[in-house]
Amino acid sequence: MELLLVSVADGPEVTTQVAVAGRTAFGEAGVRAVRDSEELLHEPAVTHRQMVVLISPDSGVISAVRSAQDPQQLPRWAVMVLDDPELLTSPSGLTRALRDAWKIYEGEREYARLRGDLKAVARRVNHDLRSPLGGITTTAELIKELLGESNAELASLTDPLFDSAQSMIRLMDRISFMARAVTERPAKAPVVMMEVVWAAEQRLQRALMRKKISIRHPEGWPEISGVASWLEVIWHNLMGNAIEHSAAGTEVQLFWELAGTRELRFGVRDMGRGVPAAKRGQLFYPFHLLQVPNSPHGLGLPIVQRLVEMQGGAVKCDFPESGGSVFSFTLPV
Repeated sequence: MELLLVSVADGPEVTTQVAVAGRTAFGEAGVRAVRDSEELLHEPAVTHRQMVVLISPDSGVISAVRSAQDPQQLPRWAVMVLDDPELLTSPSGLTRALRDAWKIYEGEREYARLRGDLKAVARRVNHDLRSPLGGITTTAELIKELLGESNAELASLTDPLFDSAQSMIRLMDRISFMARAVTERPAKAPVVMMEVVWAAEQRLQRALMRKKISIRHPEGWPEISGVASWLEVIWHNLMGNAIEHSAAGTEVQLFWELAGTRELRFGVRDMGRGVPAAKRGQLFYPFHLLQVPNSPHGLGLPIVQRLVEMQGGAVKCDFPESGGSVFSFTLPV
């Protein structure tokens, strides 16, 4: 272990105290003083373990050092901020602080690796699997065209190929979308909810026309703070579920209302069959538990729950005595 001390104001005394604590914490530890953060950031990459000890730094220095990456694009250094003079008078406290800083560093590197793994899986699933699916679809189209000229009944047997390919594409889209959402976490921004709702509704026009279902909107929509692409997915899933479980020729109602003083509630109300009581506890199943054996197969509502929670809100479902279902979510204002 090499401890790099940046901006050592008290000279040899601090260096000695950190060296003693470092040897206690890690068995072997060399100490080297670095003049400032600029010199540190220009240090060549090494293969042995390093920890940076920042002596009373400002916030800009802390940010620059913590954001430095190694050639694998992982956090480069363990970082300890030494801005409490009393810590220098407590050898055991300084030793414990060094160990804690190293544990945090190891956790940050593992978290960065996992995020990278998830992004790599999302890219491979979304990009690499589309090529073979495209080949299957193209071949099925050719077979259908050739058979259609002589035997329409046999040609229709290719339809399951198209349906299966489309199902796989939708599944890949959902998986890659969630992987990007979890790993990239875009910042919230002002969103005109009416535009998001209309965009989601347009994607459902075919289903609406097939079942002759109408969508009723409130008189107006508020502007909120959120992630527009996430909100469109939320509305698309909730409206899609309502359409799927509603009888033909009925109406699906969208609404919003105040929920206390610091939240707005948005929702979708349908007049479908509702959900059996035994299955209600499985509706908003935590997304991160879908890998557990015997977990629900559906992705839609777990995705809704995760996207809402990542924006600081919560989801809810109600089943009025008059019938139907109400799926809603809150967002902070």
